Amino acid sequence: TVKVLPPVFSDSAGKKIRSNRWWKDFENEELNSLINLALDKNLSIAQFYARLEQAQAQAVSAGAALIPKVDLTTGASRVRTVTRPGRDSGLPNIANDEKISKTTKNYNVGIVASYELDLWHRVRDGRMASSENVLAAKNNIETVMMTVAANVTLQWLRLIEQNKQLQLLNQQLKINKENLKNIYNRLKKGQATALDVYQQKQAVAQVEARVPLVEVSISLTRHTLNFLLGRPASVELIIKTKELPKLPSTPSLGIPAEIMLLRPDIRASLNRLNAADWQVAAAKADRLPAIRLTGSYTYGNAKTSRLFENWILNLAESLTAPLIDGHRRASEVNRNLALVKERVGAYREKVLIAIKEIEDVRLQERKHREYLVALRKQLKASRDTYNTAWTRYRRGQATYLSTQVALLTVQQFERDELRVCRELVDFRVSLYRALGGTWTNDYLKNRAKAEIMYRNKKRKEDDEK
Repeated sequence: TVKVLPPVFSDSAGKKIRSNRWWKDFENEELNSLINLALDKNLSIAQFYARLEQAQAQAVSAGAALIPKVDLTTGASRVRTVTRPGRDSGLPNIANDEKISKTTKNYNVGIVASYELDLWHRVRDGRMASSENVLAAKNNIETVMMTVAANVTLQWLRLIEQNKQLQLLNQQLKINKENLKNIYNRLKKGQATALDVYQQKQAVAQVEARVPLVEVSISLTRHTLNFLLGRPASVELIIKTKELPKLPSTPSLGIPAEIMLLRPDIRASLNRLNAADWQVAAAKADRLPAIRLTGSYTYGNAKTSRLFENWILNLAESLTAPLIDGHRRASEVNRNLALVKERVGAYREKVLIAIKEIEDVRLQERKHREYLVALRKQLKASRDTYNTAWTRYRRGQATYLSTQVALLTVQQFERDELRVCRELVDFRVSLYRALGGTWTNDYLKNRAKAEIMYRNKKRKEDDEK
């Protein structure tokens, strides 16, 4: 455990999350569909599934030494013997230099078995290390699933906000052009100056310059969202949601000790630490003597029809002990001990990072709420200022410069309000992600059941064919 782990969070107020799948608290079917699609098609998740399969195969290989190894051997040979009898061979009708050849065919088949007595649990410890690596690989999948779900939500929110920004810019552009038209009319009546016209043209151009920037941001966000969904960037992606979702009730942070159970990245770090610990035990056992048993059954005969009539049984055992290895085994023990120290530090760091992320995001959300309240006060005041300035300008009591400044200030605050509202929801998504959860484990179980059902259905269909 991490000794510096605080007993409680600095701000632990809140209610329990209503749904294990936190994004459902936003009550938006479009978001639900996007996340489900990403969890099925995202390429990063697919890679981590493949890594899990690799770890599972390595675990099987590491535990194979606990079972006797049996090999089947077969062989066939052909031997040709050449002799020269000579004059006094006593064999009739054979010349002195004539050769006699004889060919003999031999066949053999056998079984060879070997087994190491795992007296010091070297093989068992290696298998346990591999099992921990399998758990770490599974937790890595859950970590990337949580990351993908959060990133999809963040890009979806950004796309909604950027669409609203574009809509707002078009509205502001319309207002600025109407003001420009009014100033032209006042100029014709001698109630405005050319400077007023140029200043308003500047305001129109300033808003127009923002439009292509927002448009490219919308396209890039669509590309990113398509990438998270495992699709090419050019695929058409239509977001129908027009408004940012309302924030659900603040989730309960619980106690810091619970985070170690709810965060799969922390669990994976602990699995890697345990694996290193088992590797130390295996490396130490490797320095001790090993006893190996071998046995073989060999059958041989010159005729295949009588191949199994002759057989030989051999049993042997051997004791091997390291004598001189240039400190290779001792160095391997030291390396694994250093690896344990490294992973202890990594585990402690993961826990502290998780606590920091929760504290940071919770503070940012709370302060952004305060900032949004203050920003809306500024927006209201700036609108009042603009209305007053415009009235004074029409009456000839002030120059247009003060009106233009007030108008641009209002429009900037309107754009800022949209951005801050989206950032506030972003912080909530980041908080959900930092808190972790158990929904990924449930998802993996359902996926495994679905795969088993699919394989059984496929096997049944193949049998019927």
